[in-house]
Amino acid sequence: MNQQESKISGMHVMFAIACVLQGSSFLTAFFTNITTRDSWIIVIAGFLASLLFSLPYVALVGRFPGKTLVQMHEAVYGRAAGKIISAFYIFFFLSLCALNSKDLGSFIGNELLSETPIEVIISVFLFFCAWAVRKGALNLLRYSVLFCALTSAAVLSSILLLIPDFELGRFFPVLTLPSVKYIQAVHIIVGIPYLEIVAFLMIFPVIRKQEDIKKVVFGGLGIGALTLFFIVVNEIGVLGNMIEQLKNPTFESLHLINGEILTRLEVLFSFFITILLFYKVTILFYAVLLAIGQTLELERCKGLTFAIGALILVYALVVFPNAAEHAVWGNTVAAVFSSVFQIGFPLVTLAAAAIRKPEQKGGVNQA
Repeated sequence: MNQQESKISGMHVMFAIACVLQGSSFLTAFFTNITTRDSWIIVIAGFLASLLFSLPYVALVGRFPGKTLVQMHEAVYGRAAGKIISAFYIFFFLSLCALNSKDLGSFIGNELLSETPIEVIISVFLFFCAWAVRKGALNLLRYSVLFCALTSAAVLSSILLLIPDFELGRFFPVLTLPSVKYIQAVHIIVGIPYLEIVAFLMIFPVIRKQEDIKKVVFGGLGIGALTLFFIVVNEIGVLGNMIEQLKNPTFESLHLINGEILTRLEVLFSFFITILLFYKVTILFYAVLLAIGQTLELERCKGLTFAIGALILVYALVVFPNAAEHAVWGNTVAAVFSSVFQIGFPLVTLAAAAIRKPEQKGGVNQA
């Protein structure tokens, strides 16, 4: 795979990170059903923890400028061991693609197209993701500011329209739950969605100024966290402790908006969720394709795009038999599973790089 596509500004990648986080805005139930009215605190605490845990990403890029995660692994661990570790990351990125595709299929199937089989919804969705990857997924980065701005406008509009139903009293009392619940919720939000940006270690080499990586990462996390904060605050102020029982608090709150025209605002919200998940899954899809190409040392691997899409489709359809198991996974196992790839491996890689001080041979290959 040759990676000589034009370089992209750090600002576009920063807003792309924000879009990926915004794409998970309808997954707040993973932690709001644990900490209910204190969930706004979890968003802030998770953001601060994510800034800390993302520092190894910044350090790795600083130590290996112009290299992708796969190339970093081979530089640090050697060719054979590096490829094995990269294979685990390919599985992780594939899992994120499948899980997010399943989330989209379940959301659209339950809320909008109840008569349409989920297989059809996910198939169409992944077809467009695969098509975008073949046409040049990195071009999507250039539209990140637009997507982020439109999403922020939609969130702000929904908040303003729900002001009549908003009550400050629903935030009190504060910090009354056992501390273990707060730790569990922070762990969840750090893994889903904050540190899913580990996939951008496959993309950071396209940034024109590699020295801007820290600003890009922190800025993207900040914008995404701000969006999540307003969404969660709105959920709590409008729904109160009811969010503990709801699968999608944000979507449910939109049903409270009065007016014949405005009652269909949930359709507009669904549109933005679909667009953002398309954006997110396409980025992850591209990370999978690039990682496979570099691990197998393929000169070009765009021909594998639709085959990988078919694999993601099958994975998405069999990963969870029902929504209940998915919810249990999100509340218990997901954060632990993700932490291995988002925190564990990057820290070990950074430590090994510091000890071994491998040579930095440049060159990045890209689809």
